Amino acid sequence: MIKNKKVKPILIMVGIMLLSVFAISGLTFAEVTITVWDWHYGAGQLAGDAMEVMDAMFAEKYPDIKINHVGIPHTPYYEIWLATAAAQEGPDVVMMHADGAYLTDYRDSLLTLDDYVAPWMDDLSAWNDVRANKDPAEEIKGVPFTIQGLPFYWNKKLFRQAGLDPEKALTEWNDFIAGCDKLKAAGINALGWGNKEGWDFDWYVRNFMATALGLEGIAGFATGETKWTDPRIINAISMVKYLHDQGYFTEGGDSLPLFMDAGELFYTGQSAIMLGLTSDIYCWKDFGDALAPENLGVFCNVNYEGAPYKDAYSAEAGMAWTVTVWSAHPEEAVNYIKFMTSAEAAVPFVNICGGMPPSTTVDVSKLEVYPQFHTLVGFMTNLLVPYYGAYTGTEVADVFMRSAQLMMAGQMTPEEVAAATQEAMP
Repeated sequence: MIKNKKVKPILIMVGIMLLSVFAISGLTFAEVTITVWDWHYGAGQLAGDAMEVMDAMFAEKYPDIKINHVGIPHTPYYEIWLATAAAQEGPDVVMMHADGAYLTDYRDSLLTLDDYVAPWMDDLSAWNDVRANKDPAEEIKGVPFTIQGLPFYWNKKLFRQAGLDPEKALTEWNDFIAGCDKLKAAGINALGWGNKEGWDFDWYVRNFMATALGLEGIAGFATGETKWTDPRIINAISMVKYLHDQGYFTEGGDSLPLFMDAGELFYTGQSAIMLGLTSDIYCWKDFGDALAPENLGVFCNVNYEGAPYKDAYSAEAGMAWTVTVWSAHPEEAVNYIKFMTSAEAAVPFVNICGGMPPSTTVDVSKLEVYPQFHTLVGFMTNLLVPYYGAYTGTEVADVFMRSAQLMMAGQMTPEEVAAATQEAMP
């Protein structure tokens, strides 16, 4: 074959001419914009600060993808989402809770991601938590962003002030009650509480149900084998009611928002124990920053006497990133999610807001963490029990929380709460 040595220079000249034409005519390569929704961005919290840093890192790596990041308040978040889903237009990427039925309930509006994530699935854990119905045979509807749990935090200074051992975790029910009595007698709010939305009650019951039912018992809601009228569940409800009736919870806490009012009491040393989170808010990082790490303790659960699943930990994938079916740019949306869940992005997420990422490849030498972080990681070796809502649906969870609020007001009994919730089951 005879090679024409003039071809290469000619191609170069053609390329230069085309670029000149684009420049003269004002044409540029198209910049893609994707809209991202979550409840952290712009909320004035550390997690929002982390998102801004991570977005800037993404922009450096993908200059042709512009991020329109929209922060929506947590309380009306899903109401706004439902209206958007009904219209089948709006954001490309939406953060959702993986610890619930959202990925199942809204599956028709969420892109199936199996083929998109297959090349990098080994970089993350908790994939079953982002499948519809948490079923390994179902489609992937989101990408896990955090591992979330419900640990108890305590203020060691207030324990010492009440005459309690500041280094002793109150993991057994009788010790927990005795500790609350001592704190109350010392004029200290024992348990931080904000149940305006019903979430705080729900968190407590999740923990107590974990030690009573274990993983199989919670999963039994999906098959109907587990009933809300089960005596073990009624006992878990009654345990929270007892704490409420004894006056251990924050006075007026039934009408106090969990975010951020109840947490503010713990941040400022006005409550001794707080049922918080593993990751990104109400966690080891912001509580440690507020109280100083040496004054902060953490334990995984409270075991009632004879609990069959002692120290079971209510934990699973917390937040997940999803892509909407109407997105005009699914590839770019997935690229954004891949970066936000990467080992590279995990570093500022942990260091800025205390996130607990599911990354299996993060360089731990780059993490700036308190000892409580490692304690929480250790809890992951316990029996992990997911949120019941993944198996019952969000509507049942709403009935449960509303009924519980009536119980706290003296209008229902634990048995009636259980019966009303069972009646709401599909």
